[in-house]
Amino acid sequence: MNFLNNNSLPHVLAMQFLDEARRGELWIPRDVSGDFAYAIAATIRGLPLQDLNVHIDTDNGTASVWILADILIAHQGVTTALIGEVAKSAGLILSVACQNRICRIDTEFLYHGSAYKSGADDDRRKAKWFASRTKMPEGFWLEKAIGGGDHIFGCDEAMEWGVVTEISS
Repeated sequence: MNFLNNNSLPHVLAMQFLDEARRGELWIPRDVSGDFAYAIAATIRGLPLQDLNVHIDTDNGTASVWILADILIAHQGVTTALIGEVAKSAGLILSVACQNRICRIDTEFLYHGSAYKSGADDDRRKAKWFASRTKMPEGFWLEKAIGGGDHIFGCDEAMEWGVVTEISS
């Protein structure tokens, strides 16, 4: 008898995701949009006090990613971002939310300018948040936001700016 079929695959994958999270390995998908960010946040809230490796290879997301970032910051164990090929947009936010941040030498980061936000208050709030979690002051991040457009940078800038704490080879 075959219990697996096309309808059961999402349930199997969800159980694997939860098993990994219980072992302290949280896998963030390429796109963290809407309800998925809330589902990941609920998963973290349900974890026992433990260290958490957050595997990030993410280049998209919605405003719900900020809630997930707050949950990562509040997590009682040590959070370590293990950053893959990309940490763009939502991936950058989630990486910076972690206490330890390790990227690859070829990781590409992206910080959005105000073209992607709803206004000056959001730009200031975002700049203040990044300044509180990196080496760069609020004015640095605000200038990038107000300048608009995408600000793509690599591991050297990420290390210099305090976006990451370590670069792995």
